[in-house]
Amino acid sequence: MPFVLAGRGGGRVDTGRLLDLGGRRHGGLFASVARATGHDIDSFGDTGERALPGLVG
Repeated sequence: MPFVLAGRGGGRVDTGRLLDLGGRRHGGLFASVARATGHDIDSFGDTGERALPGLVG
């Protein structure tokens, strides 16, 4: 499912990009957003999806 992020996450997220992550589940996006907002988590959800590579700098 496609997702659109708005904002730069306080400068932590590079904008203007399209990432093709090969059909990964949305838990990885949530883990990445949590990390961008200062939460030290490695995965999200019952599938244990890891943060997305390259989303948060």
